[in-house]
Amino acid sequence: MPKFRLSLFFCFFALYFSGCAAQQQYARDPLGDAPSDFSVDLTVLGSKEQMDSAKLVQPSRFVLYADGSLHWGIDEGRGTAWIPPLRRTLSREQVAGVWSYAKQLGLTDSANAKPQGNLKRMSNPPSGSVMFVLDFTGRGDRWGYLQEMNVKDASSSAINDFARKLADLAWAGDLSFDKRLIEPRRYDFGSDPYAQYRQK
Repeated sequence: MPKFRLSLFFCFFALYFSGCAAQQQYARDPLGDAPSDFSVDLTVLGSKEQMDSAKLVQPSRFVLYADGSLHWGIDEGRGTAWIPPLRRTLSREQVAGVWSYAKQLGLTDSANAKPQGNLKRMSNPPSGSVMFVLDFTGRGDRWGYLQEMNVKDASSSAINDFARKLADLAWAGDLSFDKRLIEPRRYDFGSDPYAQYRQK
């Protein structure tokens, strides 16, 4: 009888801790190795017409804060020193996806970044060129990238691929914002049935 109780105890013990392990795995932080202070500041500068013809991300600015709030706005000659309006708030899984994609492109290693001075003081590039001003924070560190290249060569850039990722999350896409507007369809349902009551 004692052996039976002992066996029963060990079975209960094993089942209990296997359940705890499953709960811990389910409750795992979806951010994984993404730092809690991870943020992104990206500005794309250039000629809208030339970038549209090359099917690049339009001149715009993206700011992703650590809390998941994603800001986006079209660049109108304001450069890198402004905060665009809030576009949407990303989930923790989506923020983790941004970090993972940046890591895949080799952008999260601060050793690969080269000091570029004050990234907030960059002006528009010359005609036929596009400039990416990218700034990261994470794990108490800050690093940035500055790339200026020919519009025709920009499509193969890792930063351009990263900009596409942010544009998709911001519902921006490649086309200019005014080209993506859809004119609402309006229906004529006749005269106002309540007009006769308003006249009294």
